Amino acid sequence: MPISGNLRTMPVVDLLQWIAVARKTGTLIVRGEWKRRIFFEDGQVTLVASDNVRERLGYYLVGWGHLTEAQLEELLALQQECGQTIGDLLLERGIVSREELVRMLLVRAEELIVNLILAAEGDFRFIDHTIPTRTSLGVRFSVEQLLFEAARRADELRRMRSVIPSGRCVLRLRGESFVQTLPPDEQRIAALVDGVRTVEEVALAARVPEFVVASLLFRGHREGAVELVGESQPATPPAPPPLAAWTERLREAETCITFGDLLAAFSHLEAVRREHGDVPEALRRAEAMRARLVALLDQAQPESEDLLQLAVDFADLTKLRFSPEEAFIISRVDGRYTVQQTLAQFPGDRLLGRLIVHELLQQGILKLTAQKGLARTTW
Repeated sequence: MPISGNLRTMPVVDLLQWIAVARKTGTLIVRGEWKRRIFFEDGQVTLVASDNVRERLGYYLVGWGHLTEAQLEELLALQQECGQTIGDLLLERGIVSREELVRMLLVRAEELIVNLILAAEGDFRFIDHTIPTRTSLGVRFSVEQLLFEAARRADELRRMRSVIPSGRCVLRLRGESFVQTLPPDEQRIAALVDGVRTVEEVALAARVPEFVVASLLFRGHREGAVELVGESQPATPPAPPPLAAWTERLREAETCITFGDLLAAFSHLEAVRREHGDVPEALRRAEAMRARLVALLDQAQPESEDLLQLAVDFADLTKLRFSPEEAFIISRVDGRYTVQQTLAQFPGDRLLGRLIVHELLQQGILKLTAQKGLARTTW
């Protein structure tokens, strides 16, 4: 059964442990500053996904020097055309070894969980038996091992924030004596600390988690061997050209479909139609993906005479956040109407209404029950 709540009342560590102990298969969705997803099979983590660019696989592929930005764009476009996962494409082309790819996926999963622990805020929902439509590698990570490392890092990062408040901090070494005491792996990292690179940039250049760099520099700071230069401001990315804007939207929609987030995919497609209506190719491809959404809904939610009902108490509903469209659908559910009759009252795009009902059913907010001879209005 789907569960939902807020990380303030059920911390992410407890939530992940519950999923692991119960050997759950499904998707954990956390909405806070960013939308993050963790996918499980038999209580083990198989994949993570995030709306935060710094928590995506492409961030590590480019940052660790495996691909340029242009090569990543080409790979993402190819993924959309052929339907393969990025992981499969990377291995087929020999861009990374399987060992290196698994290492990137592990670092990415650890970083995402650390960020969730540090955030300590966000609405969550766990949806049973909902997993990506495409997976690769067959990799599974133990929740126990991920949590042990992530919790340790989160505690250390809280302690280090007084000296290194963020990954945008720039530090420099005071002489070479500290470096000479370090093991070879840490010497390689220290060689990249030049008073210009940020902690994040050093971590990317060294191909290690940001925590490893911050921990080394914090230790050096305590010994008087490292000093803080300053903190760089977040870079404002340049506005993408029109072509990149709509292709990126379509890629995001494709990713959402892969992760089973059809409602988010619809939002991206509507943005393409709204913002790039004068680009025929953009509209054609958006309409094709919209047709795919309809087909997926027809498969997952065929028409029936079952009645739509609330599956949670009204008091619990008031603790959750809904969009105006979601709230409208919920307000029309009273156990007397089918999905089709409920949607007949929805004033917006019918596909949007279907997607909202689909998601609310998945999340366990709504449920379908067989009719018991109730008299209903025909719409």
